[in-house]
Amino acid sequence: MRQSAEGPGYAVTPPQAYSDNATKRDASIAIDVRGHITGSLRIMTTGQRALKWRQRALRIDEAELKKEYDKSLEAIVPDGVEAHVDHFLGLSDPNAILMAVINLKGTVGTSTSKRLLLPAAFFESRQHTSFVSTEKRHESVDMGYPERVDESVSYHLPEGMAVEGAPEDSQVPWQGHAIYGFKTTTRPETLTVTRQIVTAFTLAKPQEYQDLRRFYQNVATADEQQLVLKISTAPEQLARGN
Repeated sequence: MRQSAEGPGYAVTPPQAYSDNATKRDASIAIDVRGHITGSLRIMTTGQRALKWRQRALRIDEAELKKEYDKSLEAIVPDGVEAHVDHFLGLSDPNAILMAVINLKGTVGTSTSKRLLLPAAFFESRQHTSFVSTEKRHESVDMGYPERVDESVSYHLPEGMAVEGAPEDSQVPWQGHAIYGFKTTTRPETLTVTRQIVTAFTLAKPQEYQDLRRFYQNVATADEQQLVLKISTAPEQLARGN
């Protein structure tokens, strides 16, 4: 409700664009032949996600905020990986990008004597059940707000390890609503995986549910693919320095 030239009246606030709510996850990870990792992760946010954490920071101290942020990270990093916030940047400045600098350690993937199998989507490997598993929907699906999420994960490979197989670059569009993209780039001793998902809508009506469900099922299929790293030197030999 707002004041106008004719007196009090109603108005509709304009919807946000997906670019107003952006999240970028940028990870640099050193990995060994057994899948042990150490590394760092920077999560940069603007819009609603940043607002949530800034409002929370007004009510609790930074130590408690780090604990709550760490808890939220458990849902996005793979099983076996620990993620802990080192520090925040831009937390008290609403005009700045909010950045969380995070330390990573743990074990990822499945290893054999000759290969290491990694999830294609590092940040979504725990999503075992899609929210669109229900066949029918009688109410609109509320996404909260439109959003863009960009991810980049660079694996730094040790001597004796090379990329044997990676999913083909792919794109999943839902015309006028959302798009998903996945790409791998291989360089000497480095494998970089980039992933993007844009949702440019807030509500999906019941008659749009099957299209929404198809989109997220295709995204899940793409995310469930694997990266295959070939080990040319036995782990025991590497451990002995041979």
